[in-house]
Amino acid sequence: MSLRPLYGWWSWDFRALAQHVSLLPMIPFLRLSLNFPALYLALKELGYTPWHMCEPIDDPSRMYNQWTEAMNCRFFGGNHPYDRKDFDKLRGPYDALLDIPACLFWDDFHKLYPDAKIILTTRSADSWFKSIHGTIIPWLEKPLLKVLQYFDSKRLGPEMRMVKTAYKVICNN
Repeated sequence: MSLRPLYGWWSWDFRALAQHVSLLPMIPFLRLSLNFPALYLALKELGYTPWHMCEPIDDPSRMYNQWTEAMNCRFFGGNHPYDRKDFDKLRGPYDALLDIPACLFWDDFHKLYPDAKIILTTRSADSWFKSIHGTIIPWLEKPLLKVLQYFDSKRLGPEMRMVKTAYKVICNN
């Protein structure tokens, strides 16, 4: 196995790794959390189509609105819990889901996709707190974005609602 540059990041040659680990080529659907760049790039290298909030998507309002609806249904007493048909529609062409909000549904995915492999990565609470306060929170607090979200119903508005809903779930409020 060799270390080589991949999209500006140093990463393991994951195809060589997959030849030695029989589980990797058989992963039908994933839920990943944290350590986004390495996992995202590894999945792409292995031929998966991973989704992450920063992934360019064809119809952002559909996906962000559906994630928000799924969270409201699951955590805040919405209409109905999402079933496999709903999650299939939500994930669209993606065969790997990373980070928030997908990681909030790990137990649903485990039940609805019994053959799915779930990869859990961990980090300390302090590291996570520092990370979100250096990235997501400043973005949510930008005064201009707070105003523009009400005028952009295709991308920014749905994305900000989804992120805010996800953090309500995480903070139990």
